[in-house]
Parts: sequence; structure tokens; C-alpha cells
Amino acid sequence: MKYGITETVKTIDTKTRVIDIITEIAKKKYNAIRNFLEGEEFKEVVVFGVYLWGNYVAQKLSKYAEKVYLVDIYEFMKGFVSNNSIEFLSLNEFKLKFMKNEVNPDLIVDLTGLGGIEPEFLAKFDPKVVIVEDPKGVFDVDIYEADNTYKRVAPFIEKAKVGILKTYRKAKVSKTSGTMTLTIDTIVDASREITSLDGVLYAIPNLRYYEGILFHENDIHKFLSEISQPAITISSLNDVLDEAEEILSNNVNSIYSFVEKL
Repeated sequence: MKYGITETVKTIDTKTRVIDIITEIAKKKYNAIRNFLEGEEFKEVVVFGVYLWGNYVAQKLSKYAEKVYLVDIYEFMKGFVSNNSIEFLSLNEFKLKFMKNEVNPDLIVDLTGLGGIEPEFLAKFDPKVVIVEDPKGVFDVDIYEADNTYKRVAPFIEKAKVGILKTYRKAKVSKTSGTMTLTIDTIVDASREITSLDGVLYAIPNLRYYEGILFHENDIHKFLSEISQPAITISSLNDVLDEAEEILSNNVNSIYSFVEKL
């Protein structure tokens, strides 16, 4: 805890960091996937999409698979992969392997969301299980029109176990189910609630344009440094850290993830 302009006012940083909230959301999504898979094991798994939690799910699934490929359109995303049991491939590298019949996944997990992997390419595979993350949140005409989740899974309905990963916030509004959207909305909403506590002057969400750092600057280290900052900074007459942490926790707990079987 630090002081503000005078010792009357305290400056408080939450113990909870931005990355902690990202991780909690990733856990919820992964647990939904594991529940859907019902303990099944696989020979070859392909996870499409590193950002924002693809690396997390790939690492977890590596415990239940002989081989895990993590595929992304951006080559520099390889910097997120530190687990030797996971093989990172750019999308072009993966397509080349597929053309050579060197990959034959029995589990496909597509996390690419809006503008992601082409349905026509996915349709070329013959997996036992397919899971696609639905990017939609609360109804938005443009987002719903841009989404092609059901086109991606349509070819597999009659020949594989198919699931749609859905994530919502209970009694809260989020435009998409994306991990970054949910992280930002969680922190912003928690900041508003913290501001309503007695003695609090203001609460500032410590957020940045993270996608710009990652996809415009291609700077993974800077990205990781930024999301490691406290989620919220509070100016207050009173020590409200415990209350702030509880508010953050309650907002995270409002997030619910499940896989809908088709």
C-alpha cells in the first residue's frame, strides 16, 4: 500500500493480476472441455489458435494424448510454447503436413473464433471428436452474422462427437465469449463496484490494448509483462483491499463455461 497526494489517501493495488483472471477463465473453459471428453484419451490432438488460451489447453490435453499440435497463423506465437510435449506449427506448416498425410488428428479443438480457421479446411479431417469455441456472447447482429461456428462443425455432425464451447457471464453482458473480452469486462465491472465502497475515491482498471502489443508489435515479453500488472489500482481513505479482492473474485465466479453436444 502506498499513499496518495497526502497520507490521508491510500493507493492500493489488487493482489489479483490481469494474468490471474485470464488463467481463471482458461481453467473454466478447459474444465468444460475435459467434462465433455469424459476422460477419453487420444493419439493425436490439434488445437487451432494460441491466443489467448490455446497454449493452456494444449498443455493440459498433452496429458491425455500421444501427440499435440498447437497451430496458429502467426509464426511468432511459437514464443508462448515452452512445453516440449507440444509441437507448434504455423498454419501453412500444418497444411503442408496434412498434404503429405503426416497428420491425422482424432481430436480437433478450434479456438480461432471470428475470422478464424476456414470451415472448408476443417471439413477435410476425419476426427473422433471436434470441439469449436463459439465466440458469441450477448446478441449483437454484426457479431452473429460474422460467426460461422456451426458451418465449421456441420461436416462432422453425423460422423464424430461434436461439441460447441460456450462461455457466458451470469447476469452480466459481454459481447463475445473471448477470453480477453471476458477479462476486460470482469475488471471494468469490478472497478465500478469497488468505486461504490465507502471511502473509495476511484478505482482504475489497469488495462492496455494488449492485442496491439502482441499482434502489431509482436512483442511477447512486453505482453506478458503488461498482463502481469495488478488488475485494479484504488484510491481510498480506507484499506479496502479485502473487499476489492472479494468483488473481483465474485465477478470471475460469474463466468460459466460449458460444451454443448450436438
